[in-house]
Amino acid sequence: MGLFTQNLILAAHAIGVESCLQASVTNYAPEIKKFLGLAESKKLVICISLGYPDENSVLNTYRSIKQKPDEFTRWYE
Repeated sequence: MGLFTQNLILAAHAIGVESCLQASVTNYAPEIKKFLGLAESKKLVICISLGYPDENSVLNTYRSIKQKPDEFTRWYE
């Protein structure tokens, strides 16, 4: 399932479509199955939102502060 998801996201990105994995949406599996007309016996594993990015959106300008790997990694030889 992970390989399928990875390749779908990479293929979408290659044509300019961005994605967002949403595993938390599986908490609403019964509602989603009903909306999509899926059998109750099917298991909802992950949801992927797909769409074109809005480069001018304020949300897309956010950059989180990240530590450098040496700040949280301990190397053993």
